[in-house]
Amino acid sequence: MKNNKYDVDLLLKKALGNSHNKISNAELKMLTRNTAEMIKSAEIMKKYSDKTNKTEKIELFKHRRNNMNAIKAAAVTILFVFGAIFATGYIRTLIKVDDTGTNIIDDIDDTTPIFDNTPVIQGPYYIASVDDFEIKVNANHKTAEINKYNGKGGNIIIPSEYENYPIVAINNGAFKDCKSITGIELPDSIIAIYDQAFKGCVNLAEITIDYWITSIGEEAFSGCTALTDLQITATSINQEAFSNCTNLTNVSISATKIEKQIFKGCTSLKTLTLSCTNLADEAFMNNTNLEIVVLYVTSIGDKAFFDCTNLVHVRITGTSIGNEVFGNCTNLQTAMLKNIMILGNNIFSNCSNFTDILVYLPPIEQNQDNWNWSNKAFEGCDKNKLNVKCPKDSKEYDYFVQNNIKVAELGN
Repeated sequence: MKNNKYDVDLLLKKALGNSHNKISNAELKMLTRNTAEMIKSAEIMKKYSDKTNKTEKIELFKHRRNNMNAIKAAAVTILFVFGAIFATGYIRTLIKVDDTGTNIIDDIDDTTPIFDNTPVIQGPYYIASVDDFEIKVNANHKTAEINKYNGKGGNIIIPSEYENYPIVAINNGAFKDCKSITGIELPDSIIAIYDQAFKGCVNLAEITIDYWITSIGEEAFSGCTALTDLQITATSINQEAFSNCTNLTNVSISATKIEKQIFKGCTSLKTLTLSCTNLADEAFMNNTNLEIVVLYVTSIGDKAFFDCTNLVHVRITGTSIGNEVFGNCTNLQTAMLKNIMILGNNIFSNCSNFTDILVYLPPIEQNQDNWNWSNKAFEGCDKNKLNVKCPKDSKEYDYFVQNNIKVAELGN
């Protein structure tokens, strides 16, 4: 085993030799960089371990918040115990030597602890078991996540911290298919629930997601068929987060961004109250049992409620409504529009029972230069059936007159 500038075999003899035989910093740096190659040459390591009388022990480096300096110092001494390490067994962990994540040993199995209850160090992460939970710790960021649940179920209380590190997330699939779970209590340290975290928890009947959640991942609660009522407060809710929750009937959401089809296949969902900034295209498309929708939304994407065939009443306070948002909502009867500045095309197309529209104007201080109602906004519905009430002497009132839609002054 040779190097362009140094003989690694010779350096190893030098490092394990008498104290007067010093190894230079440059030699030490080169030897550390080539450790992975030396590990593969177990016979060489054992040969030199037989020549040393050093005490056999393993330096276990735990990635903790307050011991980084100790770990760096210990990296120097690791050369003197390599022989003993191989004499007692295989190395089962990665040893971190600096803040960049560079490891002395990077070709060894990193999935098994050396001893029971010893966490596996994986670069900046390590895994530990506490009660019914497997915890993933990121010592660089000084945070922890629930990585896996191994308990018997029932009502689960998620811990808020591990070793003084806040537990900030539920990891991908951490509780997936845990059919014995009936309830979840989240601590206020949790800010993210990742993809499929609780997917298939068919007996999970109760969970409250409060204001501190930043992100709910894709299919995070998909198939949680015991959920009936849900209150969600989050920054972002990703695609199909609550898909196929077939017994979900009432939902209240406050969020900044909602992606597509978060309630896909929720065939019992009847009442929705939603407050968000951006509602994605097709967000609630094909929710066929939805009857009442109350929206406080800045922007509603195209076909957001397309094919919601049992939808009857809609109330919207917002700014912008996209194309065909309520298309094919064949039972829709009434809509209240408040503060709407932008209307897309064919918003109520094929809404054969649509009859009543109540319009409230945007605030006077709102920039009227952004006002843009498409002349095709009400195309596709029977204009002869429409009864519109709207404040007179307004752009909205004039719009209905110009498009031959019967309009009456609001209040008459």
